[in-house]
Amino acid sequence: MDKKKLNPLARFRGFIQAGATLLTNLHLPTLPKGHCIRQWQIRLRTGLNCYSCPGAAGACPVGAFQAVIGSSKFRFSYYITGILILFGVLLGRFICGFLCPFGWFQELLHKIPSPKLSTKKLKPLRYLKYAVLLVMVVLLPLLAVNELGMGDPFFCKYLCPQGVLEGAIPLSLTNAGIRAALGKLFTWKACILLAVIVGSVVFYRPFCKWLCPLGAFYALLNKVSLFQMRVDTHKCVSCGACAKACKMDVDITKTPNHAECIRCGMCMKACPTDASSINSGWETNQTLKRQRSKTMKLNRVTALFLGLVLAFSLAACGQGASSASTASSSASSAAAEGKTEEQLLADENEILSANDALWEKVFSSMDKNVTETTLSTNYGDFLLSAVEKAKDQFSDEEYKTLTADAERSVPLRNKLLLLPLRTRLLPVPPHRHCFPPV
Repeated sequence: MDKKKLNPLARFRGFIQAGATLLTNLHLPTLPKGHCIRQWQIRLRTGLNCYSCPGAAGACPVGAFQAVIGSSKFRFSYYITGILILFGVLLGRFICGFLCPFGWFQELLHKIPSPKLSTKKLKPLRYLKYAVLLVMVVLLPLLAVNELGMGDPFFCKYLCPQGVLEGAIPLSLTNAGIRAALGKLFTWKACILLAVIVGSVVFYRPFCKWLCPLGAFYALLNKVSLFQMRVDTHKCVSCGACAKACKMDVDITKTPNHAECIRCGMCMKACPTDASSINSGWETNQTLKRQRSKTMKLNRVTALFLGLVLAFSLAACGQGASSASTASSSASSAAAEGKTEEQLLADENEILSANDALWEKVFSSMDKNVTETTLSTNYGDFLLSAVEKAKDQFSDEEYKTLTADAERSVPLRNKLLLLPLRTRLLPVPPHRHCFPPV
């Protein structure tokens, strides 16, 4: 097919993917510094991009969902779920094909010269990602809670390799304290990352096809999304070129909007008659006449899901109104001082920076499994515990100094935890000494 006639989305897809990755990781210059210096925000990114990475400009929807559903305070987030459904209805797996940084990473690896293997005979593995979505993202964080009523982000903690790639490896290279905290969990996650890297060289997007829960969620909405693949039956000559070109193992002539289709445009490039195209959902009258029945069904289902999004939004607003008094009272201490999350984190950072050398020594001597503790413990209490365990390494004066710093950090962290949901959607990580997401 002539490149000049090719849809601009398919033609410039690589540039779009690169741009989306850069926008998702605006804080990459912070990586060489070895700690988290940016402020955390509620902004959700549509693709898989670890929110624990100091370079990330927003939250991964999978991580955000687990953080909220595993919380004893919130249990469920209408905001996150509604946003996911909204983007799914609008774009479907177009997000996977154009806006996901980890998907682009796998595609770059696949360009490395090597023998390539087809995944057509491995199609049953597609259903694994739905199991991951249901079990590791929803059920385990919701049901497997500790004595404090909090659940772990199981997918992020035990399966997702993105955190190791973006957070653990770069930070551990520049921070001795973080290197000292790496243990068996990091080794396990590093092995998963290595398997994905090797697999991506041989197979096309193996993580996206078989394990990604975010891709599984968008796949459920692929057939009703506004971005659709269209095949003009009058132009199609049934040559099979599109099916051979598709690396997601989809035949768009039979199922144009298959759950695995990421709208990458490879079928469009291979089509000799320009029969396939990406459509934004706004059809011409002529096309509507040819596909009236299909379009009517699509519109009905789309309207249903848009109504669901609206219902989630209204429920969220209602919940916010009914709990307004509770939220205001729970955050009274912070509000009385006029302290925002940014200001509270800055105050804590100032406390720890005053004795930075001593704190680096504390973190360098920590237990290898300390990263698991920080997931469910007030950071101030964690600091007190860390100082107590390492007290033999310090003089009495140094021990008193560290204890005083930790005790001053406790009320600040308590105030952070008391901020309402609209202010603090995600659990607030350590501001200065950021542990890797392993």
